Amino acid sequence: MSSPQRSKTKDTPPIKREDIEGFYWEPTDNMQPSSKPVTVPTYRRSKSCLETKHSPNYNTPDMVPDLDQPYSNVTPDLQQALTRTKRLSVIENIDIPSIIQSATEVFVHELGLEDDLWLKGNVEYREVVAGTYLMKEDSNKDAALVYIISGSLTLAQRMTDTDEDVHMFTAHPGEIVGGLAVLTGETNFFNIRAKHFTRLAIISKTTFYNLMKEKPGIILFIADMVVKRLSPFVRQVDFALDWVFLESGKAVYRQDDESDSTFIVLSGRLRSVITHKNGKKELVGEYGKGDLIGIVEMVTQTKRSTTVMAVRDSELAKLPEGIFNAIKLRYPIVVTRLINLLGHRILGSWKKPNLNLRTPSSPSYSALDTRPSQINFSTVAIMAVSEDVPLTSFTFELYHCLSAIGPTLRLTSDVIRKTLGSSIMDPNNEYRLTTWLAQQEDQHKIALYQCDLTFSLWTQRCIRQADCILIVGLGFKPPTLGQVEKEVQRLAIRTQKELVLLHREDGPRPSNTVAWLNMRSWISWHHHIKCFKRTFSRKSLYRIYELYGKVCRSEPNIHSDFSRLARWLTGKSVGLVLGGGGARGAAHIGMIKAIQEAGIPIDMVGGVSIGAFMGALWCQEKNITTVTQKAREWAQKMNQWWRQILDLTYPATSMFSGRGFNKTIHAAFNDTFIEDLWLPYFTITTDITASSMRIHSHGSLWRYVRASMSLSGYMPPLCDPTDGHLLLDGGYTNNLPGNCILLKLTKETASTSKGMFLCVCLLI
Repeated sequence: MSSPQRSKTKDTPPIKREDIEGFYWEPTDNMQPSSKPVTVPTYRRSKSCLETKHSPNYNTPDMVPDLDQPYSNVTPDLQQALTRTKRLSVIENIDIPSIIQSATEVFVHELGLEDDLWLKGNVEYREVVAGTYLMKEDSNKDAALVYIISGSLTLAQRMTDTDEDVHMFTAHPGEIVGGLAVLTGETNFFNIRAKHFTRLAIISKTTFYNLMKEKPGIILFIADMVVKRLSPFVRQVDFALDWVFLESGKAVYRQDDESDSTFIVLSGRLRSVITHKNGKKELVGEYGKGDLIGIVEMVTQTKRSTTVMAVRDSELAKLPEGIFNAIKLRYPIVVTRLINLLGHRILGSWKKPNLNLRTPSSPSYSALDTRPSQINFSTVAIMAVSEDVPLTSFTFELYHCLSAIGPTLRLTSDVIRKTLGSSIMDPNNEYRLTTWLAQQEDQHKIALYQCDLTFSLWTQRCIRQADCILIVGLGFKPPTLGQVEKEVQRLAIRTQKELVLLHREDGPRPSNTVAWLNMRSWISWHHHIKCFKRTFSRKSLYRIYELYGKVCRSEPNIHSDFSRLARWLTGKSVGLVLGGGGARGAAHIGMIKAIQEAGIPIDMVGGVSIGAFMGALWCQEKNITTVTQKAREWAQKMNQWWRQILDLTYPATSMFSGRGFNKTIHAAFNDTFIEDLWLPYFTITTDITASSMRIHSHGSLWRYVRASMSLSGYMPPLCDPTDGHLLLDGGYTNNLPGNCILLKLTKETASTSKGMFLCVCLLI
């Protein structure tokens, strides 16, 4: 059993009294604060003598009342009982300290402690009205050990397909609930709410973990308490499950192996690869926490179709075929759910864009970038190319934007040592550190691991934990390869690695990106980030923390490059596709302006024909005024009749030679490469040599924009400098490539895609 640990110093007492984590109070109109003592009907119990009356404290921000069942909607009998107890409470006095002492004795007995020394001052007393939620399913903030003094609690679990709560059981006075959540450190498995007016004694999660650090034996008592509530069938399933730890690079199973089990990913990341008969390997997908692996082969009783390997250290649960069949026989609904799951997968594969691209064996293969199929990473390591990179400021900026998407955690070597102690990086503390990090990753949507500037033990840990590694450099300086980077490829061969180039807010446009990428053949993606002035401000670490403490209290700008990077890491990018349409393409500028004014960010752009030109202008400038001006100047040149007359030629392949047209396109983009654009960009052309569609996301910008605008008979085809193939207008094969940008955004089936794309089509 793993559990997080809190740092302790020798001068600090073993346990501090702390507020219950995650409990908060939202009063309704029907729930007025009261200072009068309240009694409830007594309940008979076997293990305690707490038939007492306590004074409620409605002013403490502890619980969340159920707004669906207001106080006035309680059943008449209960309403009368509550009214009667309020009248009796005026007369009777309640000795709260003695109640807490009695509850403490119960906890001492149930946890197997010798005395109450470790619990004194750490048992909280609470009173809740009917309908109050104590713990919410899928939340980890309110986990606690809850002892019921009087009243009762209902435990329910939400169905995944109907969103309805299914009643599991009712806990009565003398029972303790919440053991599973504090024991595993996972999110709550149940919704726990008060059925009647209930008195409780609570040990917070923090107190329990501090106690567990001093008395590890209490785990066995809590585990016994949890197991007793499990049905024999659930215990049988638990006994049949095998826990598998897989080091990075190791295979779960290999292609053509016998399929006698399925696996559930508990933590880590795995990659599925298929090997074709010609020896070529193809990436099929990636799997993260909660995913099922090998379920199709096991159900169909066929051999493994792919090889699944661990990208980083991973934990899995192995479910043998025998116990799976037993579950199906006892609970037929499992078959229905399984059919539903496999049906969605098949439907997603049908919706997956089928691009008519040339084969990878072709020397001039122009496919999409090899981005993993599942891009919603849960752990991201951030390392600097050189010491002059403002790594702390960059991490804070990214943390600020990620926090707007979901719970985010920022971890550094200083944070780890302050939390877990200065010796936490020692080898004998490996298990403690690993389990604590696993707990933090479970509790947050994404965890940012900020590496040290040197190849320290913490940097190595960050690389091992990462689903993705961001390598941060200064884009306005000459390309360099950092010392720490050289070790990355050795330690993290299979981990996704992306290059981030920082630029000053008032600096020039990106350039020389190709040189940065050529030094790093293992980089799969790159990002250009325009930083705020505060990012490059030279301040002490204390001042940086103070600055970003204020920044993080504000809402991030969704149009900033940091927000774009945050959406990319979480699989929520927004793509824009601009279709062809000739002179009507000027309308694309108005559409981009309207999209920006509507508060919709643009993270990637794809275009065809005139859409390729307008989209490239936006990716290069990211300023609607500049884009409008450049588009106007280009349109004026195209309307000069004398240019067209001078460009006329003998119509062997086209009416115009294209020389003048080439000059106008080159004047707009100069010698910019697609890699130097602020936003990821691609354009579509028609390869008349190979009779296929081509997608261009690298290389000379003006050449491929020109090729995508080459209307047959009007302009001659452009020769691709990489392979000599002839390229024409992309509108002949795909005039609105929404399927292409969907594949670039997620490389995942449509059924699981969380990103979005906008298509702008011009009616001709």
